[in-house]
Amino acid sequence: MSIMRVALVVLLLSLPSVAFGHPAEEANAVVDRWAAVFSANDVAAIVSLYAPDAVVLGTVSPTIAQGTEAIRTYFSRLSGSGSKVAIGERRT
Repeated sequence: MSIMRVALVVLLLSLPSVAFGHPAEEANAVVDRWAAVFSANDVAAIVSLYAPDAVVLGTVSPTIAQGTEAIRTYFSRLSGSGSKVAIGERRT
């Protein structure tokens, strides 16, 4: 019986551990990441934050961008623009 306990402990210790935050912390981390890559004017990085079937209703275009290529097109004007974003008040 003790061999089984030792084996179980070894197995549990060998599994990767995952740190879980609170949902609000996780959401804020995503927003912070988005703001950082936007402010870096990194089009590839910002596009990578969206799911392949994401929909973006942006503020500088009258059309909806749906899917990776449309989102890349939407953010293409960002490259080298010097645009920055600052997240002010948060309610999560």
